[in-house]
Amino acid sequence: MYTVNQGPQYKLLMGTTFMCSVELTAFHFDHAATIASWPHDRQEMTAWAGSSDTYPATPELFRRWHSDPGVHPKLLQSNAELVAYGEMWMDSVEREVELARLIVAPQSRGKGFGQLLVRRLLSQSASSGYSNAFVRVVPSNVIAIRCYQRVGFSRVQSSDENEFNQNQPRPYVWMSYDLRLLRQMDDSATNNGS
Repeated sequence: MYTVNQGPQYKLLMGTTFMCSVELTAFHFDHAATIASWPHDRQEMTAWAGSSDTYPATPELFRRWHSDPGVHPKLLQSNAELVAYGEMWMDSVEREVELARLIVAPQSRGKGFGQLLVRRLLSQSASSGYSNAFVRVVPSNVIAIRCYQRVGFSRVQSSDENEFNQNQPRPYVWMSYDLRLLRQMDDSATNNGS
């Protein structure tokens, strides 16, 4: 269980409660080399970036990714230590967000930071006013699929998934999250607190 506000937070991980500060911040290029080192093989690179053509990853890969103005890269830091990276792809035409290229530092895996990153990205995405958030996952990445399900994503209908996969280099599992529900929860919490 997480308290998802800024500043000191208590986290229950593996049955242990401890205090830490967790922040979602803007990406800084000085972190590119560190993040690029996180995928430990081609399979993990494909699960993270959709392709292993650029394995091992280089910092220059981030410049190419971030050249698209719709890409909003973020860092998750715990006690000022970099623990995760992810992107929000804002699509103003479709009025939706795709969370993409999420990865947790190897030493921080299995501690709940993936779920926390997804929750924080969803929270920022909800403020866009868009209706839905999507993720696409390599089918063999069962850990990521479970992470998204725990946060509240559900798999799209098979007909939609088939359509989404038509122009993709490989088939993905597509999942969606209704951002309107998150905004309603936020509105309820604000109204109950006044």
